Parts: sequence; structure tokens; C-alpha cells
Amino acid sequence: MTGRWLDQLLPRVLTDYLLLDLERCMVAGRPGGRRLAHHVSSDGVAVTMEQWFTAVDGIGWTLTATVDSFRYDEQTDLLSRAAAGFEIGAESTR
Repeated sequence: MTGRWLDQLLPRVLTDYLLLDLERCMVAGRPGGRRLAHHVSSDGVAVTMEQWFTAVDGIGWTLTATVDSFRYDEQTDLLSRAAAGFEIGAESTR
């Protein structure tokens, strides 16, 4: 599943990666999950990443939002709305 693969990959490719929260939930109407993590961007800025993930027919799909950590709280409503609107159309899975 996409989630386990990403759980192993992200700490290796993101600087100072720290997983803050991980939950299994429905994403785009399918079993998946949501992760909240901290890392440092390539230009040295502390950022917070919120990511929703699922798999369809063996293909992993993610919706990732990354924001300056100091602005994360003011962006949570927008991020929640984006996640609620995440759709994977039938034509995308062929």
C-alpha cells in the first residue's frame, strides 16, 4: 500500500523529517490514510506537510500540502477542504 511505502521513503528523502501524526481513514472514497509531518525545506525553512494517500489498482495517489510551519494553524481549514474535494476519476486509474 502507498502509505507503508511512503512511511519508509519520506525519512530518507526529507531533511529533519519528523512524523507527527498518522491515521488510517477513507480518502477519495477509498481506504487510505493521512499523515502530518515536519521537515526542513531545501532553502532551510521549517515546514509542515499534511498528506492524504490511497491506492487504486496498485497505483498510489497522494494529495500533499506543505506550508511554513508558523502558518500551518491558519491554513488548516483550507487544507481540510482540499482533502475533502480530493477525487480520483475512473479515467485516472486506467
